[in-house]
Amino acid sequence: DLVCDIVDVIPPDYQLDSFLTLNSFIEYAKLRKMSLTNTSLDFKNKGSNFEKAKNNNIERILSIFKENFDNFSERPPNINEIELAIKNDEIYCKFNSFGDILGFYWNRNKKFLSELKYLYVVEKYRGIGIGKELLNEYFVNTAPIKRKQLWVLENNKSAISLYKSFGYDFDGLSDYIFIKKIN
Repeated sequence: DLVCDIVDVIPPDYQLDSFLTLNSFIEYAKLRKMSLTNTSLDFKNKGSNFEKAKNNNIERILSIFKENFDNFSERPPNINEIELAIKNDEIYCKFNSFGDILGFYWNRNKKFLSELKYLYVVEKYRGIGIGKELLNEYFVNTAPIKRKQLWVLENNKSAISLYKSFGYDFDGLSDYIFIKKIN
């Protein structure tokens, strides 16, 4: 398969859209960028059962990505990227009392910006507040960094609702992913 990724503030114009159609590309997904707009929220309490991911979590995290993330729109990392993120303390996990991962978040911090790359809750644990706990933990751990951003699939309504409840909003930038099936 061949993928075309276009990041812009407006949808592809007529010429580009015609080119993509003429070359048999179809729109596959659309992600929208969200930035933190409400910085008045105060996060001070660290949650329980959160830990930085360790090397013994690599295989489980990799399997979560392989089983639950779309290769084109969500761009799951490979094992080397996961290892590097763990080394750089970028992945935090919530565990149950048996040491099983219930969810995790992965962020990348730069001097003045923190990007939330992934936030994931294991399906059977969704709807009980773990996503809120993960996002709260992210805010506690990145408190000194005021500028925060993330990308979310346009059709992921529950994630969008969660992010908005924490002060995020769309900033106008979209990522259009087109795909061409190659036989």
